[in-house]
Amino acid sequence: MIVQTHTLMPILTASVTGILLACAAFGKKKGRKGKHTRPTSHHKGVTQSKPQSRHSKNIAKATLLMSKIASIPSDGAKINYLRKIDPYVFEELLLTAYERQGYTAIRNEAYSGDGGLDGKVISPDGDTYLIQAKRYGGHIRRSHVFDFAKLCSQHQCKGLFIHTGKSSVSIRQFARKKQIKVVSGSQLIKLLIEEKC
Repeated sequence: MIVQTHTLMPILTASVTGILLACAAFGKKKGRKGKHTRPTSHHKGVTQSKPQSRHSKNIAKATLLMSKIASIPSDGAKINYLRKIDPYVFEELLLTAYERQGYTAIRNEAYSGDGGLDGKVISPDGDTYLIQAKRYGGHIRRSHVFDFAKLCSQHQCKGLFIHTGKSSVSIRQFARKKQIKVVSGSQLIKLLIEEKC
């Protein structure tokens, strides 16, 4: 039996349309894999959800890491651990640590395109500090500190250059002259594991 194409098309179109309508009416929507949702509003007993922001996820990870870091036995092992974490989580870890110290943290709206600025903190005394966070395995790069000094000068703020590497005496002296505090080693660990330091 030969069926002509022009008689099959309306039947196929009607079948596909029926299936799609049935799926829309009765089927469950499947979210993208890996997307976390959180309740955002309630209206007549219905909870609407939206994806959790990247900042929120990284802040949550940073908060969990604080207790993990405190459980690592030596400062050297703590620093090695910090060198391996996600750079954005490291930024959030530092901002969260300063919040625990009584500072007000000001986070960037996006992680990229920040021009070398990884956030700001305002001290309880009202001083504003720009933050640059670097995960180094060796010595810090002079160019990073010089560029950060220019950025602090442009914003007319003090700076906190926080890193997991080593810094020479000359770099620390230069930073001090530019009102930049270099935080690394045991000072960094103290910041991360103590409520007040």
